[in-house]
Amino acid sequence: MQFQTKILTSVKSFKETSLVSLYNVDIIDFKDPDKGALGAMPIEKIKSCLKILPSSQETSATIGDIDNTDAIEAKVIKLSKINIDFIKVGIFFNENKLYKLSNIKNLIRKNKKLIAVIFADHNYSCQ
Repeated sequence: MQFQTKILTSVKSFKETSLVSLYNVDIIDFKDPDKGALGAMPIEKIKSCLKILPSSQETSATIGDIDNTDAIEAKVIKLSKINIDFIKVGIFFNENKLYKLSNIKNLIRKNKKLIAVIFADHNYSCQ
């Protein structure tokens, strides 16, 4: 099996999206690090940035640093309705809450991919 390394570049503004689009990076990632490790950009801002990218450009977006499962589901559903390929969900909670999200893939459009992001310095013990 052979793997190809891809380059993901995070952007937080229209200006950064314009600049990064000139360099043929593999994945453009929309996020706002000022709002946390997986800080979310507003969806309208993401839509604006998408307008200048070719449809073939792979993109991802974070949902934000959210630990409420209902809020996670709502944000994932909203992001799945725009033209991004990957939706990144941070895992900031224990296994019990994670189980509540086990069917989240069924709530979104089939062509979207979910990425679970875990943090090595976080305690994920069950409660």
